[in-house]
Amino acid sequence: MGPQFNVFSNLSKMRMEEVRLYEDGTPEEERVTSFYSNPHFPAHISGLDSTVFYRCNGKKLLFGAQTYEEYNEFKNHLAKIVGFNSPEELWKSGHPVFFVELLYFSNCEGTIGPIICKKLFQDFKDNLSRAEEYFAGLDNGKKFWIHYQNWLKALSFASNNGAILIT
Repeated sequence: MGPQFNVFSNLSKMRMEEVRLYEDGTPEEERVTSFYSNPHFPAHISGLDSTVFYRCNGKKLLFGAQTYEEYNEFKNHLAKIVGFNSPEELWKSGHPVFFVELLYFSNCEGTIGPIICKKLFQDFKDNLSRAEEYFAGLDNGKKFWIHYQNWLKALSFASNNGAILIT
């Protein structure tokens, strides 16, 4: 099983006395969650506080990749769409480029907060035609075009004061 992407929109911070927890510390309500800040990428959670709980008052979505290899391959394709041979080449360029916050992030755990979700949503919108054309030219492009569309939808939700929690 590959990474899972839990998408939330319209989050509101909760006071601790409002949160009911099970004995193991997880919230009793499905639409209540906390967000993990990956210590290797602390800026990615910008706009959220990892020490409190939030209620999702908007849309909630779950999607994923079949395997980590498939997700990495998708990320490689994103780098190629914007003119780089790999995510690593993109990171090392040091230039502000499309998709960099997604390509330079953990594949298995962490939160992309509302500020970066807004930026990435714009990146995905700005590159929609280029991505469609690129994926149409690949033998297995349909699968990756679906990934692109899933991310576009997820980011449209999460850019509305939401987040994407990667597990």
